[in-house]
Amino acid sequence: EEGDEDFIHSLLPRMLPGFYISVLGLLSLICVSCVVKHPHDVRTGAPQLRAAVEAENRKFKAALKAKKKKRQNLDDQINIEGAGDAEYLPPQIT
Repeated sequence: EEGDEDFIHSLLPRMLPGFYISVLGLLSLICVSCVVKHPHDVRTGAPQLRAAVEAENRKFKAALKAKKKKRQNLDDQINIEGAGDAEYLPPQIT
């Protein structure tokens, strides 16, 4: 009986480190799953991010459209200034 009491009294100090590690593990699991959020999980920034991406896309498309229009204007100028309907003949190599 006295040996059982010694065993019970010595059981708590031997279990305490394992219990401490388990509590730390549980705390870290709760923090990772609930408290800390990955940037992709944050929903509050999604509309602002989407609006910024759409604005950038509009700007890019407008630049492409302007570039295409400028090229078309240059082509039109060359056609007007050129020989018109005459066919282009490359220079003869002699």
